[in-house]
Amino acid sequence: MNGKVLPVEPLLRELLKGMLHDGHDYEPGSRTALAVPFLLKMLEEAPALGEEGLPLPHDAKLLAICEHMMTEPATDYTLDRWADEIGTSGRTLARHFKEETGMSFGHVLA
Repeated sequence: MNGKVLPVEPLLRELLKGMLHDGHDYEPGSRTALAVPFLLKMLEEAPALGEEGLPLPHDAKLLAICEHMMTEPATDYTLDRWADEIGTSGRTLARHFKEETGMSFGHVLA
């Protein structure tokens, strides 16, 4: 399957999060073993969001946050945690993120 940006529906998100509990070496009857065929089917049929993907910010600190979220999507960092990491407030981070990407920070995490 070629790489593409996909919308993540709540069911898909919850199945993916649930798979984290089983790890890479899961048992044949585990949640992960049962979920994988269904997830693959959902991913195969999911509509792509477009060739351009998601908008990325130009600001170096915001871009670093986006890159971290793309490479480690299971991270549990909140808006306030990211704000602390870059030395600003959550409100300021949210405002700058919206200005740079046109999307709310919460929309990206959803």
